[in-house]
Formats: sequence, structure tokens, C-alpha cells
Amino acid sequence: MRTAFACAFVAFLCSSCGGSSNPESGPEGLSPLLVRVHDGDVHVPPLVILEVVLPDGVSPASVAPAGVSLTGDVATGDAPTPVGVAVDASARVVRVQSQDFWLYPGRRYLLMLDGLTDSGGTPVAPVLVTFTVLRNPVVRESRIDSYMPPPGLAYAPDWLAESELDADGFPTAKTYYAPGTDGILGTADDPVLVWQSMDGTPTLGHVTTTLYTDPGTDGIWSTDDDVVGGRTETSYDAHGQELLRVDRLAGADRLIDTGDDVVTCHAYVVEVDGSLTSGACDAGGDGQYGTADDGFAAMARWHYGADGRLAWMETWSSGPDATWGTADDALVQVTVHEASGGTEIYTDWDVGPDGLWDTADDQELRYRLDQTTSPGNVTSAYYGYPGNDSTWGTADDIIDTLVVGTTSGLTTTSLEFISPGNDGRWGTGDDVADLRSWVTRVEGGAVTALEWWTAGTDGILDTPDDTRVLRQDRVTDR
Repeated sequence: MRTAFACAFVAFLCSSCGGSSNPESGPEGLSPLLVRVHDGDVHVPPLVILEVVLPDGVSPASVAPAGVSLTGDVATGDAPTPVGVAVDASARVVRVQSQDFWLYPGRRYLLMLDGLTDSGGTPVAPVLVTFTVLRNPVVRESRIDSYMPPPGLAYAPDWLAESELDADGFPTAKTYYAPGTDGILGTADDPVLVWQSMDGTPTLGHVTTTLYTDPGTDGIWSTDDDVVGGRTETSYDAHGQELLRVDRLAGADRLIDTGDDVVTCHAYVVEVDGSLTSGACDAGGDGQYGTADDGFAAMARWHYGADGRLAWMETWSSGPDATWGTADDALVQVTVHEASGGTEIYTDWDVGPDGLWDTADDQELRYRLDQTTSPGNVTSAYYGYPGNDSTWGTADDIIDTLVVGTTSGLTTTSLEFISPGNDGRWGTGDDVADLRSWVTRVEGGAVTALEWWTAGTDGILDTPDDTRVLRQDRVTDR
């Protein structure tokens, strides 16, 4: 465990830097939508944070998490759904989110706020809100200025994807669009890039995803002559853990299941001790994936403690021949995780020339210390140098990056600082940030967006030459 100085130092940074970022922004991914619900609503999106306005006469101070319940299909005896609760007293609203994050499409729910009083402490009637989740939602996700191309494409245009979901929230189809002649995503002239169909669900143990890369001779997508350009077979265990994924893409002939297909295989192995190993695989001598003679080469392995939390992770290399599953594959790095209260430490170790962990030639490379002062308020200090004494875990360890995340209400902002500024001290007003990320939400569940910006040539954020490096939008149709 790192010495106590680091924890105290990062705690200081949390108090010093926490207020320096915009509380209306956040580094979250595709986040739940914020939706104000009313009794009788029938088109509530499934990925949602529910917002309820308190009636006149109800004291916001009387709302307690223990009095808030969310139950689906009451008539069938469903147990209440675990929820997180936040109260905005000034706006007189209560925000509730399922801890499963996802509400089942087509299901009828009852949200109840009980144990309420007026400002004088006199009990008042509970608030009851009955609503139904949209049965066949369509989720839209777009990426602008992204490095990630749609499946089957070697380049990364701006794109928008529409996913059709079944009643359990699993995708059944996904269509990718590029901006049309108007240059705007999400308008009528957007052409289709590719589309996918999904057969099966993780709960059934297997999903076949078929990629269509051309509309065929009729020039119309989603008709029988669409050209299949790829196929992915994914198998799962009873807990929904992915076990085997075989990706097959058409080669130069643009046809699937021919001799020039490009095939990659990735497998996960759940070990007897509960650890999880991820690696590359091959079909073995019989040419069939998922049989006893498949080859397997570990790429990463996660080990968990008795409490179910990550204890350490192994990273492997394919060796000088750059081929997995050969004799020169080697363990190259181990990341050790330690946790105590609101402090978590991740330490990276090089295993040294002997290729063995926990031996004399292991060398500490770096460590990251995360300090959580309250939910959503996390400061991460990345220590890259042991300082003048060449000893890790001492007071002169040097931070090379500091990431400060602060939360206001349901929104978090993140700033990445790369320099302590002219005063040489982290956590002061002249620290230099080069990356900002945030999420915006529109009331009513219309849009949630993630943007990442870097400082431009002037090296200063929030100036005209900043560069957007990623934008993602997710819209759930109502």
C-alpha cells in the first residue's frame, strides 16, 4: 500500500481543485436520460433517470431513500427494483434511478414516495406515479470526429447508428448512417453505410450478428439481396459472461464464407479460482471454433479477491514473433489493486527479464491513486516518477497527470491537468488542463451527449482553437 502521504495529498487536491470545473459537464459515457414522469405516462424510455415533481404542501426534507420504491408488474409479484435517490430541494424534485440502469420495455411500473410530511411535520399522502416503459424503443448513437469506424469499414466517417431493441432491451438490428448532402446527421438524406441483424440474446447463451455491407442489385437496403459482408458468433455462460467471439469479415472478394475471409477469435476463460482470462484463440486442427482442440493464448487475466473486487491484473505479450499462442508469449506487466475506504490505488509492475511476477527483478513503473470524497467526486493522481530519492511511495513522488471529476446533481465534469503551472504545485489555480469532457441532457429525455475537447496550439482549454476529438449522442425515441 502506498504511504499515507499520498492519500492526504490527494484529499487536499480534491478540496483545492474540485470547484475549478464547470458543474454542468461530465465525462460519463452514454448516460441515462433525465425524464420527468407523470402518473399515467406510457412512453417512458428504458434507460432513464426518473424525475418527479413534489406536490404543493410536501416538504422536500421529508423524502428519504427508504421511503422511495419502484416496482414493476405489481400484479405478478415482482420484487421492488433497487434504486438510487437524489433530492433537489430548491427545484422540489426527486430523481430516481434503477440500480440495474435499465427498465424493461413494455413493463408497467409503480413509483411510490412514502413517509412524506408537510413543513410542519404532519404526515401527508404518499406520491404514486404509475407509468409504462416504451415497448419497442429505438436508441440512436452518433459519433463525430471519432477514431472508431462502423463495423466492416476501414475508415471512420461521422456516423449515426439506430438500434432496435426487443422487449428485454437486447438489440435486434442496428443501422449505421453517414451525413447526406446537407452535411447533417439525423436528417432524411442520410445514406446507409452498413447494417446488422442480431439473432439470439446473451440470456439464451448465443448471439449471431450478421453484417450487411451492400444493398445488392436492387439498391435497396433491408431486402433479400443485401450482401453479407461479415458475421460474428458470440457465446455466453449462464451469467451473461462472454465466453467466445468469432468475427468473420469478407476479404477482397467482398463475400463471406470464402477462402479469403478475415477471421479473428477472442475467448474468455473463467478459471476454477474465479479469475477471468481473456485471450486470442484459433480453430485448431479440426477447423471448427469452440471445440476441444482450439488454441488459446492469454492476453490478460483478472484476479479477484474474496470480496469480488479486482486484486490484480496480468498483461501478456505475443513476443518477438508477434504471434499469439507461441513459445515466446510472455507475461510483461502486473497491475495490483488496493482499496481502503474512499481510496483506491492501482500500481503497475514490470515483471522483469525472468518473466515471473513477485520475484526480485520486478520493477515498479507507476501508480494511480483515486480519492473519492463523495459519490461522483473523484480525484485521480497519476504518479510517473519516484522522485529524487528513487523510492516509490515517499513524499517526493512526482505526479505527471491529475484528473479531477466533480458532480453537481446528476451531471459530472472531468478536467485532465498535465502541468502544475508556474508555481510547481498541483491543486492551485494555475494548473494547466488539456482535456475536458462533459455530458449535456435535455429535459424530457430527448438527448444526452458526450463531448471530449483538447486544448489547441495555444495549449489552453476553452479558447477558440480547442479541438473536439469525440462527440457521442444517444437519443431514445419516445
